[in-house]
Amino acid sequence: MLICRWRTHALRFRLVYLMRRFLFVTLFASLLIPTVAKAETWWLLVNGGTDSPAWQIPTSSEEECDEQKDIVRNKKNWDGDAWGISAICLKGK
Repeated sequence: MLICRWRTHALRFRLVYLMRRFLFVTLFASLLIPTVAKAETWWLLVNGGTDSPAWQIPTSSEEECDEQKDIVRNKKNWDGDAWGISAICLKGK
């Protein structure tokens, strides 16, 4: 009976050792893998001149921002005088 108790006691220590080892490996691996992927945001900043307000438009990519900038700066898309409109694409955080 004494041998049987010693074996179960040894198995419990081994199980605790393996559980702790698995826990530390899991925690260490979670620190190496980024949990949140950063979304890349590009901002189209448009200025309509000295008397006009400025607009800030979020876009999802640099290509989309450049396309929208070309549309904004095209004078045919505006009613009236579109002189002095400037736009720039900036990468957000």
